[in-house]
Parts: sequence; C-alpha cells; structure tokens
Amino acid sequence: MGEPSANQLQAASMHVAISNYVGSATLAVLAGATALFTYLSQAFSVGAAFYLLMAGGALLLVISLFAGGRGAQETARLVNSGRWGADPKVDAFSWQAALAIAGLVVVLAGAAVGLAAPRQSEELEERIERLEGRRQR
Repeated sequence: MGEPSANQLQAASMHVAISNYVGSATLAVLAGATALFTYLSQAFSVGAAFYLLMAGGALLLVISLFAGGRGAQETARLVNSGRWGADPKVDAFSWQAALAIAGLVVVLAGAAVGLAAPRQSEELEERIERLEGRRQR
C-alpha cells in the first residue's frame, strides 16, 4: 500500500481521539471510585465482597487505560506502515471500551454492597447501649 490519504489520516486521528475521550472518562470513574471507596469504607462496616469488587473494578479501569494506549500504538504502526485501510480494525480500542464499562459496573456493584452494609455509627450506638445496660445491672 502507498501513502495514506488525508481522509485515512483523519480517520486514524479520530480513532485515537475517541480513545482519549474514553480514557478521560475512565480516569473520572477511577477518581469517583476512589471517593466512594473512602467514604463507604469509613462510614459503613463493609466486608470482603466490597473490597474485592472495588479493587476488581479499579483494576479493570486501569487495564482499560493500557488497552487504549495499545490501540493508539497499533494505529500509529498501521498508519506509519501504510496499512491503515478504509475499514481498520483495532481490537485494543474495543477492549478499552468493554473494560471501562465493566469496571464501571463492578465499581457500582461494590458501592451497592457497601451501602447495604450496616453503618458504623449504628454498631457504635449498639455497643454503647449494651455497655449502659450492663452498667445499670
């Protein structure tokens, strides 16, 4: 194949730009997940399932970022070699999007598990009531 046309170069740039947008959204979800994790782990008596879901969701989001980088690298390689065609397929971009969505869903599931846990203040109040009951006897 010869030199890529201006349209092909623009298409390659659009693929990478969309990947950048997905990466930016992924970073925003990761920041939100960090805030949720901090709040829920301090306000609720969360169990192991919460920690596993939040860690798994964060891991999926980070892997998504790496997949986007691989897609951009593959796009640059195809354009540079002149093999960027009319209907290019860069699987890493598909993986990036799928992993980002999966990470979001897993983080939301972790948040739901955390919110279903008893509040730490409730446990503290119960302990105080038990101690007061013992003291009155």
